[in-house]
Amino acid sequence: MTVHPAAELFPLMEGEDFQALVEDIRARGLKHPIVTLDGRVLDGRNRERACAEAGVEPRYVEADLNGDSPVEFVLGENLHRRNLTPSQRAAIAAKAMDLFAAEAKARMLAGKAPDPELKRAHGPGRARAIASKQFGVADAQVARAIALRKHAP
Repeated sequence: MTVHPAAELFPLMEGEDFQALVEDIRARGLKHPIVTLDGRVLDGRNRERACAEAGVEPRYVEADLNGDSPVEFVLGENLHRRNLTPSQRAAIAAKAMDLFAAEAKARMLAGKAPDPELKRAHGPGRARAIASKQFGVADAQVARAIALRKHAP
């Protein structure tokens, strides 16, 4: 199954951690279904890969976003359950800003007005500050991650 761009914000599991997931799924089955949105994996790329390697049939459920955007959903599901360094969080924040911008553009093209509460709460031009706060890293770290992505993607 193809992967939603928001799912790619976080790095894939590798090495021993991934093999432990494969063995757990092989021994106990898939505990949490893979979440999809419009036919693409939104949350559970590692579980899907582990199922394939373990020979276990994956289960899928359609996302219930509860008003969140796909990016907000992925962040909510992954940001606090992963053991990420501040540099990794800053890099993910930089990528998330791109996806949030794409979502905003899609809303604008669809004729949907921006949320006035969000605008009032954060003010214009504050995306990096919002991202740094949401990801628990310094604004300067997000700025460095953005610069690094531009110069050495």
